[in-house]
Amino acid sequence: MDFEVLGQLSVHEGDRSVTLGSYKQRSLLALLLINRGTVVSTDRIIDELWGEDTAVDRQNALWVHVSNLRSELEPDRERRSEGTVILTRTPGYYVELGDGQLDADRFERLLVTGRSRMAEDPEGAASTLREALELWHGRAYEEFSYESFAQAEIGRLDELRLEAVEARLDADLARGLSAELTSELETLTRQHPLRERFTGQLMLALHRSGRQAEALRAYQGLRSRLAHELG
Repeated sequence: MDFEVLGQLSVHEGDRSVTLGSYKQRSLLALLLINRGTVVSTDRIIDELWGEDTAVDRQNALWVHVSNLRSELEPDRERRSEGTVILTRTPGYYVELGDGQLDADRFERLLVTGRSRMAEDPEGAASTLREALELWHGRAYEEFSYESFAQAEIGRLDELRLEAVEARLDADLARGLSAELTSELETLTRQHPLRERFTGQLMLALHRSGRQAEALRAYQGLRSRLAHELG
């Protein structure tokens, strides 16, 4: 069973696409995935999913959502059993994942591997980092971007994605692809005008392509932006 969070939340088991149900139910799974490896207390789940809303029996609603998720994830599990994915553990619930079942974990491992290959094998590093970036299909936990329980993890993964892009560009620069990268780097510097590393990479690519005056203008532009925006 594969869990995907680098975009819209989805779960697949072979050719079967798992139906995850209502937004609240999907939020429950997202919360457990973000906190994989730790037990999330019932009180915290209720606070995160329902807040101060007392119009519903929140404890009973949580039981229903857990039961429904278990049924969708493991439709063939033994009746009245908890299955093997969402486990009841005092004081709440725990999601049990095997190695590589979550795309975010696979991405992070590939990022580490790509970085480790940079010095000795830039071509292999670039290939590994591309493989990592191909796992993304949008923003991490995209549909939960306004949920407080998801924002820290979204920010962490988005930063790692940018670091993976930077590392892949370093690998391609080391391979001598300066001219081929300038257009992409110009786009990235427009999208992230205060991110110094993208501008540094653009300057290097321009310089190596014989466009020294443009490299200097890129530096001056960043210097001006930093002074204006950050003092």
